[in-house]
Amino acid sequence: EQTLTVTLASEDTIMNINDFFCLLYTNSYDIINMVNIEELIALQMKQVNYFSDAPKQSLLYLILCVFRQLRTQLPLSTVTLVFETTHNPLAAIKFTNNDNLRRLFLKVYHEILMIKNVPLLQEIYRHVTADMFNAIATLEAYDDINAADQTSKMLRAEATLNFYLTALSVLATQTSSIISMYALYPSILELLITNCKAGATHLWLRHPTLHNALLSVLVVHCQKNHNFRPTSRLLSEPLFAPKH
Repeated sequence: EQTLTVTLASEDTIMNINDFFCLLYTNSYDIINMVNIEELIALQMKQVNYFSDAPKQSLLYLILCVFRQLRTQLPLSTVTLVFETTHNPLAAIKFTNNDNLRRLFLKVYHEILMIKNVPLLQEIYRHVTADMFNAIATLEAYDDINAADQTSKMLRAEATLNFYLTALSVLATQTSSIISMYALYPSILELLITNCKAGATHLWLRHPTLHNALLSVLVVHCQKNHNFRPTSRLLSEPLFAPKH
């Protein structure tokens, strides 16, 4: 860890350190008490803005290995460190042009969202929903389409929502998930319909592709959790059926 406190530590050194610990975690070595892995991650996060894509990918893979190994034993503080959205240097990865890097970041989200541990899920969900609420507010406030700074904000808001819809899909599409229906606030159903304003046509006219992604996750979530009522006359009969 002391190596990483030196600002001139080479990227190769950092990646070798990460490879070493990934190897240990992947092979289930009992190193939990041997090293403060959270501090190791935090030290690298302080430098991540100066990293090229390769050490960023190395850091994300280390985080993924740690999550897979510790699972329900994962400290809540580690979840907060990795996923909090204020001044988090990892947050910019959502907007990278490097597809491999962004997909690996999504795997990190998917890994934690699949862990059956309510406190851990509630913690990451708190940060995800806060970021989504801010993105929706940005889209709503977008008025001057000719302003370059506003255009940039709008594009980042779109990318944020698209990223989180993809991330949450692993949780939203589970069949009859008690956790996704009752342990999270707002519930995923309420998040997609109410907080994300799924029915606000005026909002989504400028963002049809994103709206379609939102509705797709919503429909599958409803199907998996039996929110549709097949016996409803509104769903089984044409709305404007001729009267006899």
